[in-house]
Amino acid sequence: PSIRLLQVDHVTSNVPANDTQVANSGWKPCIPQYVAEFSSVAYFFAREIYEKKGIPIGLIHTSWGGTPAEAWMSAEALSEFPYFNQQLEALKDSSPEKDLQRLLTWQETVNKKDKGFVLGKPQWVLKGFDDSTWSTIPIGINWENSVLPDFDGVVWLRKKVEIPASFANKELKISLGTIDDNDITYFNGEKVGETTGYDRQRTYTVPANMVKQGYTEITIRVFDGMGGGGVVAKNEELYLAPADGSRITLSGDWKYKVGVNLKEVPPAPISSSGSGRPTVLYNKMIHPFLQFAVRGMLWYQGESNADRATQYQTLFPALISDWRKKWNLGDLPFYFVQLANFKKVDTIPGPSAWAELRDAQFGALKLKNTGMAVAIDIGDANDIHPKNKQEVGHRLALIALAKTYGANIAYSGPLYRSHQIIGGKIIVEFNLADGLKTADGKSLTGFTIAGADQKFYSAKAI
Repeated sequence: PSIRLLQVDHVTSNVPANDTQVANSGWKPCIPQYVAEFSSVAYFFAREIYEKKGIPIGLIHTSWGGTPAEAWMSAEALSEFPYFNQQLEALKDSSPEKDLQRLLTWQETVNKKDKGFVLGKPQWVLKGFDDSTWSTIPIGINWENSVLPDFDGVVWLRKKVEIPASFANKELKISLGTIDDNDITYFNGEKVGETTGYDRQRTYTVPANMVKQGYTEITIRVFDGMGGGGVVAKNEELYLAPADGSRITLSGDWKYKVGVNLKEVPPAPISSSGSGRPTVLYNKMIHPFLQFAVRGMLWYQGESNADRATQYQTLFPALISDWRKKWNLGDLPFYFVQLANFKKVDTIPGPSAWAELRDAQFGALKLKNTGMAVAIDIGDANDIHPKNKQEVGHRLALIALAKTYGANIAYSGPLYRSHQIIGGKIIVEFNLADGLKTADGKSLTGFTIAGADQKFYSAKAI
């Protein structure tokens, strides 16, 4: 009961608001009924602070997954970034009707660029289409962890399936599990279904008159607007089956070919109701709380700005300064989580947007009264939202106990201080590195270096 929870609903506004919407009719005690839907990181953080200090704690959870930092900043702060001028102006001239027209125009542009269409009609779905030159891809995984890293756009997938006599002239169900983001699915060139949304199960019906003995071709046009993409279902969710319970698996390798890369078209229009627009979350989910005397902030974000990591070097510190200025409570503690590890390990050294974003987060430590919880060791290669929230909350709590409550404890791992090149070696110096050694006693891994030519090489750390 000494920890209280306030869960803010997902709401937006084009202008600063003095009121907002909250769940459960307001503040609630920290009991299973309410904490189950609350931020796990915030809960574990508060629990440890309470156990160590015995002080009442109120948590305001205001967050929205997959949103960029600029959505949480005021128009005043963003006025220093010309990059957002056009979007801010668009907010003044937005409506659902105009949004829809802009979106339809943009989708038409994408379709015209999509090589799978000819004169507006799908060609790569036709029965007998020659896909012998296409590459293969295993489905059931995020394609950004496979053959299409950092890809957004349209990919066409094809698989040839042998229909047994026992299936012929029977209605079939195609199960494809979840697809990130949208799909249109074809059976022998005929459309059998389409779904919008990365978290929706796909189950389509093939009419009995379309089911013939012999080889059949199933084609899926997958559109991925941002982040991970592909058919991400479990193997057991991928099958073709009649009503009698027998089935043919659709897991394994499929043929694939890129229809269009979104880098080839203008950026998608920003919806007037979308959560990613500049200022709209600040206006409705932060501004109403400026009247509260808060003790500090916890920040866990970054993925949605990874494609603009260089900009984040100045954008993130500007957000911190913006909030402090608006609350007018001095250099309020601002503790944040560095991006966790995600995606498979690259076997070939090269640039990394996520590594650049982590470095931009690290740079924010130059501001007073900030702290960073490193999470590079506790992430999940296949899940952008790693499950180990307790350790993240613990690491944030250590920072707060040391820097806010004065505890004499180790609260951070080593942090880069400087480097120099001597005799073909790079000597790296760290802060907070007393007694530094690897946990397993083995050599350090994961180091790459690059010169001004941006050619990356693996490096051995000793």
